[in-house]
Amino acid sequence: MSSAGENLWTSCVSTLGTYQGNRSRYNALGVLEERKRCTLKSQLCSPVTIDTKGTTLNGVETTLSEEPFQIEEKRVVYEDEIEALGYVYFEQGAAVSGGPLQTHIMGDPVRFKVEHTIRVLNNSLFLCGARVIVGYDSEGQLHEVDVVRYIPGDSDDLANSRAPASKKLSLLSDILVEAVGYQESFAAFCATPKLQSGRWIGEGAAIFPEKKGTYAVKSSCKFVADVSGFAIVMSEKSETQGEITFGLHLGKKDSEHAIGFQSAQGRTHEVRMLLLGGGICLLCPTRIPEKESFFIEVSWLTDQFHRKRLIRYYDESGRWSHSSFTNETKQPPKQKKLTFTSI
Repeated sequence: MSSAGENLWTSCVSTLGTYQGNRSRYNALGVLEERKRCTLKSQLCSPVTIDTKGTTLNGVETTLSEEPFQIEEKRVVYEDEIEALGYVYFEQGAAVSGGPLQTHIMGDPVRFKVEHTIRVLNNSLFLCGARVIVGYDSEGQLHEVDVVRYIPGDSDDLANSRAPASKKLSLLSDILVEAVGYQESFAAFCATPKLQSGRWIGEGAAIFPEKKGTYAVKSSCKFVADVSGFAIVMSEKSETQGEITFGLHLGKKDSEHAIGFQSAQGRTHEVRMLLLGGGICLLCPTRIPEKESFFIEVSWLTDQFHRKRLIRYYDESGRWSHSSFTNETKQPPKQKKLTFTSI
């Protein structure tokens, strides 16, 4: 196994643990269809012998169970599969994965999915996070969004945590959502687009299939609202393999969440912006464009002045181009100069 592979395996193992949270399923329009309490558990599984020479591989087994906590999903990823499956790990346990699109474009019945995992340390009290999976059907159409919000430990651990009661209650309402039927924080949902607005400056790390690099990023986001809904008008300049500039603008489609993305090929396709509550925002194409570049992004507001963005880019051939993870700080608004005229 290569040294790069060993680093990936080490990062993968660092995410092991048991997480409590809730699982929400949204349709392609962003309508919440189902929410259940869940437990997400990752652990090392028994080594597997793969050849007559006795070569063994370690694996990570991940299980997701929902109320009444029966195991619904179980998967095992072995150390030699990490690079092949496109797993990329960044600082603080942020990770993104997703295979190439060739099987999807050729009409393979297996749905194409991209998974984003973000973990955020809040005031040194909780390590909380979310797993966002964007799923497309065999025709390339956005099918569903699967969101798991979690914090580490069992329910009993939460009661004994060091967080003040007010902080714990706020966190539980946004991340765990007790079974009594409380809705996600309406204030957090409504504030997301406004909090995204402004000038953001930060640094990011980009990982390409063959190399890594860091870059500076400057973003300008403007909150726009009209009779058709709202959107974020965004332009960005970043340096990776050169200068990349892209923009998002309010679309003319019928959907209230539709905005347009201009690809590197100069064409525009529809992008869905879904506000998932708790400061999480998802940007993804409503339909996988053929022979055009595109990206899938999950951003997370850690507070009103800081956000993280985890992005996976694909080129015009449908191959994974690179992934990036940025930490950005909101800049204070520019002060308008006052002018005085004598009477």
